[in-house]
Amino acid sequence: MKVSFSTVILLLSLIFAGSSSTSLYASFTMTGVEILAQQGDVDAQLNLASSYLNGETVTVDEKKAFYWYEKATAQQHVDGQYGLGYLYMTGRGVEKNTITALQWYLKAAHQGMAMAEYMVGLCYAAGEGVPQDEQQAVHWYHKAAQQHLADAQYAL
Repeated sequence: MKVSFSTVILLLSLIFAGSSSTSLYASFTMTGVEILAQQGDVDAQLNLASSYLNGETVTVDEKKAFYWYEKATAQQHVDGQYGLGYLYMTGRGVEKNTITALQWYLKAAHQGMAMAEYMVGLCYAAGEGVPQDEQQAVHWYHKAAQQHLADAQYAL
């Protein structure tokens, strides 16, 4: 059975991911994920985006988080779309733009992501990136609530 280099790196990364005993392991883990991400592995791209956004095994770098979320969205990944929506809404790693944030949230919502549906509802309720529209807010809250998202159920 042949095993690719990137698979070995990924497996070693997973083994060392829980270890915080040395910075060597943290660096090695991130290097393995970076290799996979650069090869187009969308899960690795999302992992890097989240790591850079939250400072998990790396120093927070919101511009790098934006870069990796963009790479994931190029593959139409719903989590990448939601991530870009969040970054544009909060202005982390990119200039704040509520209209663009809403567009990304809508892309993810149209793929059925409950949290994105809820965020679209919030945008309509608050008039963020779109004229305030309570009926649209309720529509999107309802969609998210049907997927058992507690925040959406509470909003209704």
